[in-house]
Amino acid sequence: MYRTIAYRGDAGLYINRSETGLIPALGGFNLEFTNSDHHINTMIVGSVASDGTTHDYDSYLLGFSDNDHASVLGSADPTNMWAKYFSIGAGPTFSASGSGRGGATVRASTVRIDADHLLLLRGFLIQAAAGSNHNLRRVAIRHHRARSAILVSFHDDSAGDDEFSFNVLYTVVRLANTSGRRADYYFTGPYAESFEFTESTLVNKRIPGFSLLSGFDFRFNDHDHHIRKISIDPISETQFGVTFTDDERDNAVSGWIEYVNVHD
Repeated sequence: MYRTIAYRGDAGLYINRSETGLIPALGGFNLEFTNSDHHINTMIVGSVASDGTTHDYDSYLLGFSDNDHASVLGSADPTNMWAKYFSIGAGPTFSASGSGRGGATVRASTVRIDADHLLLLRGFLIQAAAGSNHNLRRVAIRHHRARSAILVSFHDDSAGDDEFSFNVLYTVVRLANTSGRRADYYFTGPYAESFEFTESTLVNKRIPGFSLLSGFDFRFNDHDHHIRKISIDPISETQFGVTFTDDERDNAVSGWIEYVNVHD
């Protein structure tokens, strides 16, 4: 079963604890402004607290904000944030970081992942430069196995003038039961679904099962927009609930989810 970390209220950043020494692999998330749509400065799901030199991997951060959350004159906007995760046991957490501008898709190197292993997302942080906000056209985190890289997109239609940085946390698990010894869990995949919708939709899993995320990609098909809600909800073993919308709630969206199924 998924565990849930959630916060609802006026905050740009929320910190909680995950289980000590265990990797909280990401099953789904919801980042939502509950008052209206906004420019976006920061998106955080499952990132960790850090003082710049040490990292608290048992912490768990959620964040969704525009630029005024850090301003003395501004006010934090009310949010509804949650993450569903599954503790897969002890293991290494890897990090892929980078920065980019405008419409660029940025490639960050990962550890080499063998054919009999899979990448699972632990969490991510995507943040615009200090003092800036985005409209948003596309947000994506995708694993490119052949290049040993994670590809990250975070851009609007004003190409080249919006700086952003990111940190993607992930772990690597063994595909199926190929280790020759009994494991608590084994994994199959990755499986991918692509789809189009307006505001929100239900996405059928081509291969049903209890799932964890390996990547995602959302984009507005027409132009950039303020953002109200971004969500991937693994509502059952057969479907995801998906939302990517502003206050107009009538814009065409293309989406993609890559996931792994967990078996005990």
